[in-house]
Amino acid sequence: FSEPGSGFRIAYNDLEIRGGGNLLGISQSGHISAVGYELYTEMMEKTVREIKGEKIAEEESLPEIQLGISAFIPEDYVQDVHQRLVLYKRISLAGNEEDINQIRSELQDCYGKPPQSVDNLFQVIGIRNYLKPLKGKKMGYDGKYLYIFFRDTSPVDPAKIIALYRKKIKDLRFTPDYKLYVPFPDLIEDQILEQADLLLKMLAE
Repeated sequence: FSEPGSGFRIAYNDLEIRGGGNLLGISQSGHISAVGYELYTEMMEKTVREIKGEKIAEEESLPEIQLGISAFIPEDYVQDVHQRLVLYKRISLAGNEEDINQIRSELQDCYGKPPQSVDNLFQVIGIRNYLKPLKGKKMGYDGKYLYIFFRDTSPVDPAKIIALYRKKIKDLRFTPDYKLYVPFPDLIEDQILEQADLLLKMLAE
């Protein structure tokens, strides 16, 4: 996916093969499912900037979140495809808790109580917002570990990592290439989000 123009080609091929109608629904598949909606749209935006000859610093990239949970706007909640696209974009751009709460309130006023997958989406964006100032490149869950891949410019105090060791968390690992693995086996969706949020808040203190 790293070659100039690859983001646009991925987007075009995906839409051409499956049709635009499925892009924003539960039937998301292919590249958008693999990398996530947010990273997917970022790839397209970066491709446009590459075509314009703009240089893109690695630090500008949004953190990648791969927690393995259902986080999307269902078609039966917001039926209009264009409106779902607008909402995805607004949610993706929500940079703080106040923005997230504002969009959540508007959604409830217009469409009723959001389903769990939409609540999950808001929580994922909140997690991303915590991770970004920590210079995290990626956060995910593999069924055994919550893991965070940091940039080497991360401001996270090593003492925070040491504090985790002092709590005698079995099998915790922090590798020389700035990858943190914290054991949380067999979590369900709510627990994944809760533990990810708590871990990031602790590291940010």
